[in-house]
Amino acid sequence: MDQKVWKQWLTGYCQIRQFAPLDIVPEGFFLEVGKRQQSGRYFFPHCDKVAFRQFMTLPHEACTYVEVPTFGDELANELRDGWRLVGTSFFMSCDLRTHPKADDLDGDYTLAISVDQAVARVSIRAASGEWAAGGTCLVQGGHAIFDEISTAWDHQRLGLGRAVVSKLADWAAKSGGETGLLVGTPDGRQLYAALGWTLVSEVTTAISPCVFEKAGHDRALLVAA
Repeated sequence: MDQKVWKQWLTGYCQIRQFAPLDIVPEGFFLEVGKRQQSGRYFFPHCDKVAFRQFMTLPHEACTYVEVPTFGDELANELRDGWRLVGTSFFMSCDLRTHPKADDLDGDYTLAISVDQAVARVSIRAASGEWAAGGTCLVQGGHAIFDEISTAWDHQRLGLGRAVVSKLADWAAKSGGETGLLVGTPDGRQLYAALGWTLVSEVTTAISPCVFEKAGHDRALLVAA
């Protein structure tokens, strides 16, 4: 994976979520999150097994995430000391100039877009006022970073996710963006592929032991969306 593109997405991701700036570390980047369920995240665009084994010997905070695109199918064999796999996400890109336009929504839904500190936020609400879907986007140097794309459970399979992504893509293209970047879940990948997004790399995520985990009570894991 191109480390410059990876850094471009991460920088935008930090700005959207108001995290501290990235730290440069051997083989990649570190993002301090500072939450109980996620102390920080390492991103290793070009990490090989030798470097990763060295990384595994170092001390780490509880609930530290590491994301590796280079040998994800073999990552489980390299984990030590209670680290475990979280899952696989998908780094994707698209040409914003040819991105499909948003379809008209059903009359029961209303879409709104707002921009604050260069971050665009789309929100779709049902006639009742209930939040139904939304997402964010930031344009930096010709790249548009998409994040937090989600649809409420009761409002899925109605084209709302497609409307959110397409509206953000239209805004990004008009704001100088040429290439869209995002990291999606397995379910999200299907939506983005249908809109013309292409896979750059699969990304496998692992996590260090969390001190508040109890036997038989697994916690909900946060994965970059």
